[in-house]
Amino acid sequence: MRKKSEPTIVEQAAETIEGFAWVWKLLDQQVTLRGQSHSTLGNCIRFISGDISGTKELRDSSQSLTIYPKPAATSATFRFTTEFSGTKTLSIFDLKGHEVVYKELGILPKGVNQIELNLSGLPNGQYTCQLSDGSIKETSKLIISR
Repeated sequence: MRKKSEPTIVEQAAETIEGFAWVWKLLDQQVTLRGQSHSTLGNCIRFISGDISGTKELRDSSQSLTIYPKPAATSATFRFTTEFSGTKTLSIFDLKGHEVVYKELGILPKGVNQIELNLSGLPNGQYTCQLSDGSIKETSKLIISR
């Protein structure tokens, strides 16, 4: 728990990012209108302020997506760690940039997570995998060889 004298993440961002107070007001209105959680908005602010002000400890930088085996044949395990629980999605793109797989992973807990994905429907080749929670995207290369 933070001490009362410590500024909130919003106050920190308002002090270091020009025009932030105006953007915060607009985002807060949108969150309220859409009935979304204000904690989601707080996570976005942590991400933005971590990138801009250099306070990297506020950013969810530990998502680190690992895929094995390398190369994969008919299935692969996707392992990643997140600092915050939340909804995640996994997308796989071919070399032309077409999304060939999209999988909603649902709400995953904070910590180490892993899923196994059947790749038998994809031809041999190189792909880019993207794990996303809406604001933070982590990518990794996938090679399929049978």
